[in-house]
Amino acid sequence: MENETKEVDLDLRKKAVIIGVAVLVLIIIIILLVAANKSKNTTKTTVGNKTQTSTEATSKPVVTSEDKPTTTVDKFRSEVPVNIIVPDQNTKLTDTEKKVTAIPTVVAAAAPGVEAKFRSFDVKADGGVFTPSKIIANTGDTVHINFTAVDKDYDITFPSYSMKQTAKKGQTKVLEFQAVEVGSFLYYCDACGGETSSAKGSIIVAK
Repeated sequence: MENETKEVDLDLRKKAVIIGVAVLVLIIIIILLVAANKSKNTTKTTVGNKTQTSTEATSKPVVTSEDKPTTTVDKFRSEVPVNIIVPDQNTKLTDTEKKVTAIPTVVAAAAPGVEAKFRSFDVKADGGVFTPSKIIANTGDTVHINFTAVDKDYDITFPSYSMKQTAKKGQTKVLEFQAVEVGSFLYYCDACGGETSSAKGSIIVAK
């Protein structure tokens, strides 16, 4: 009888151990599942040198100032005057108008089979002013400027195209570019006082 009691106690202990191990395994499995689910729902987003954590599974992307498109404003550009006329070699102007508006010395096809033109202009810097001061072309044209310093050293600075040429007294320098954007663009002599000086003009690019 005593042996039977011992055997029953042993069986109960074995069952208790088995049940305990099974419960422990079940708890471990639950903990692992919870941890995995939490990791899945946590999103880390790096902004600069900082890390932001979001616990939403479908969190919205963080938009920084670097992601936003930036628009550069050209303070040297203004709108094209209404009813602007692009002159050619045969355009008739008065002597007064010729001091302001440049008549091209050469107008030719920029390349075979294209509408764009090569336009060459002569501009003189004398007495602290550019003559003529206004150059007009169409978009796509190649603009060629023969810039001559007459009475002293001058420069012709064209900030919208990041261009500058300096000519000593009596020298002629060339400024050439393709007119790609519509607008009226200021140019000036930086050494004469910049955009507020009397040595300035405009390069107008029309459609």
